[in-house]
Amino acid sequence: MKLSAVASLIGLCVIGGAARADELYSTLSQGVREVAHTVEVRITDGVATYVVRRQFANPGKIADEATLTIQLPPGAAATGLRIKAHDRWYDGDLLASDRAAALYRELTGLGAYDPKDPALLSWAAADQLHLQVFPVMPGQVSTVEYTLTAPTGYAHGRYWIAYPRLMPSASERGGPGWPGEPSAGQLVTPVVTVRPAWPTAGAAIQLEGVPAAAGAAIALTAMRPVQDPFDQASGDVPRGVPVGSGVTTDLADTPLLGDDATTIADPTLAVISVTPPPIGIWAVRFGRVVASAAHAFARLEIDVAPVLTAVPRRAQIVFIVDASYSVGAAQLATELAIIRAYLSHVPDAEVEIIVSRRRATRRFGTFVPVSTALAALADRRGFALGNGSAIDDAARIAATALADRRGPRR
Repeated sequence: MKLSAVASLIGLCVIGGAARADELYSTLSQGVREVAHTVEVRITDGVATYVVRRQFANPGKIADEATLTIQLPPGAAATGLRIKAHDRWYDGDLLASDRAAALYRELTGLGAYDPKDPALLSWAAADQLHLQVFPVMPGQVSTVEYTLTAPTGYAHGRYWIAYPRLMPSASERGGPGWPGEPSAGQLVTPVVTVRPAWPTAGAAIQLEGVPAAAGAAIALTAMRPVQDPFDQASGDVPRGVPVGSGVTTDLADTPLLGDDATTIADPTLAVISVTPPPIGIWAVRFGRVVASAAHAFARLEIDVAPVLTAVPRRAQIVFIVDASYSVGAAQLATELAIIRAYLSHVPDAEVEIIVSRRRATRRFGTFVPVSTALAALADRRGFALGNGSAIDDAARIAATALADRRGPRR
């Protein structure tokens, strides 16, 4: 059974549509426009709850209906709706889609009941909602509030969420549509405030690399793409995505949301990240939902602390490389790549490498700076494949080499 809801109605029916940004229309061409769009985001246990409040004004002479197509944040679902009448809020009810549509017609005066002030919120597509509000009285403002729930992303030690921007087409358009169609209305810039459930002193907020005070309101202005957002070398790393007007930030380290390579580069979305609460090592959450006697789905989340331990200073490090023929050229290349990656985190370390074939030998015969080790890894001299694999012998040589070294030994 398809579901919908009414107020206030919260509708969960699918009605079709393919817009990539919010679109507002006034059914009776009275020029209904949006005058406020605020969002309060609360992050708790890896879940983001968006409370979205929108206000619509009618400058015309008769009551009109505001119809709004709403682009959802990635992975979000509508979980609540309410409408304000004078000083009182009315919560929405979850109904079957056909019942919700019928009740909306009744409450707007198109049935046997006296007209009321309802709102109908329906699914338009997997990532879109459809909102109807009637009546928006002439010279007055109607206020609607809906709640969205979405999983957060977690990468690079930060929580990541997104929210649709105001797009230029939506902010610039206005006036009548084609004959027989409702007229398009103007939208305003959404203002988002992120309020983590943990103390804000440790929850710095960034809008695509631009810092903001914790709990500060962020205006998600329209963004016009000025360059290819993808790094041509890798094909999948966004770089230089413009933020707002005239400001460009490097997003090379920004993770992709929802494992979707198009999400971060989508100019209709603003990406916001928040530092997490203190995590000792990791925080793990597991949930399971039973859909039927034969079907269920589960979600496992693992949040790893941004810093697990302090990086050692002037570390003394010995690597053992298995250079036997049985390892092969590809695996040998992987071993050397692991060493390069490790050394990138300890630039002040001193390094020795033990190469294991039939006999184990020291590559340098002493401890050398990281730069020297990296140069040797680059030209691969001393790492040719050979017979045998004396790993035990290599481990004894490594232990002996480290025995009299001062500093953290690895």
